[in-house]
Amino acid sequence: MDGEEWLRAYQERVWQAIRHRGADFWEWTDLARVLEAWGRETAGPPVSDSAVLPLLACGAAGGDPGRALPVTAAWNLYNLASDLLDDLQDGDQAQKQVPWRTWEPALLLQVGLGLLFLGQACLAETTPRIQVLFAETGILAARGQKRYAGTSLPACLERMAATSGLIFSTAAQAGALAAGGSSDGVRRLTDYGAALGMLIQIADDYLDLIGGTVAPDFTRAQYGLPLVYALNQHQQTEDHAALRQGLASQDTALVLQCVQRLGGFRFTAALAGRHANRAVAALEGLNPPYAVELRRYVARIASRIPELAPDWG
Repeated sequence: MDGEEWLRAYQERVWQAIRHRGADFWEWTDLARVLEAWGRETAGPPVSDSAVLPLLACGAAGGDPGRALPVTAAWNLYNLASDLLDDLQDGDQAQKQVPWRTWEPALLLQVGLGLLFLGQACLAETTPRIQVLFAETGILAARGQKRYAGTSLPACLERMAATSGLIFSTAAQAGALAAGGSSDGVRRLTDYGAALGMLIQIADDYLDLIGGTVAPDFTRAQYGLPLVYALNQHQQTEDHAALRQGLASQDTALVLQCVQRLGGFRFTAALAGRHANRAVAALEGLNPPYAVELRRYVARIASRIPELAPDWG
C-alpha cells in the first residue's frame, strides 16, 4: 500500500474503535451526527494526519500502531469536544460548516461533555500513565487558554506553548508510550509533538489574519501572533498609530498593511520555519515509514505559509 492507502486504513480502524466504544450511545442522534461528520471529514481525501498522530508516533517509536488505537480514539474525541466547547465560548459556530452550527448553547455543552466522557472511556483501555498524562494536559491547556491573554509577545508565545504545543506533545508522547519504546524515542516524539503544535498554531494565526473561513475579529482581547508582534514594534511610528486606528475601526485592509510593514508576517513565517526544522530534527533515527509520514505532516503545515512554501512544498 502507498502512504495514503495505509493512512486511510489506520483511520478506518480509529473510526471503528470509536463506533465500538460508543455503540451503546449511538441512539443519541446529536452525538452520532457529530461523530459521523468527523468520520467523513477525516477519511479524506486527503486523510487527516492529525487524526492518526498517536498511531504514527507509536509506529515511529518501533511499536505496533494498533497498540495506540485507544489513545488515538480518545485524542480525536477530545479534539472534537474542544471544537464544540470553543464554539460555545466564542459563539461563532453559525459562520462555520459544522453539524452544530444551529445548536443552542445548552446542546453544544451537552454534546461536548458527552464527547469528553466517551474519550475518557477509550482511555480506560490504556495505561494509568497515559490516562494521567491526558488529564494533566487537559487541565493545563484549559488554564493556558486565558492565562496568557493580551498583547504581550512573550505571553502570546507562552499561550501557544501551553495550549497547542502541549496538546500535540501529549498526543505524540502517548503514542510513543503505547509502543513501549525506549526513553529516547519517547523524548524525541514528545519534542516532535511540541514543535508540531507550535507550527500548527503559528500557521493558523498567520492564515486566519490574511483571510480564512471567518473574517478576523479585532474586538477580541486575544490576537494572533502576526498582529501581536506588530503591536509590539516601533510604537511611536505612524505605522503603529495607523495599526491602532485600523483595529479600532475594524478596517481589515489597513490592519494587514500595517502588520506587513511592521514585520509581523515576516517574523511569524521565520518562527514557523524554526519550529518546522525542530520537529523534523526530532525524528532522526526513528522508525520509517512512520517517521517519513510525520515529516510529511510537518511539510504540509509549513507549506501553507507562502514564505515557506518554496522550501516545504
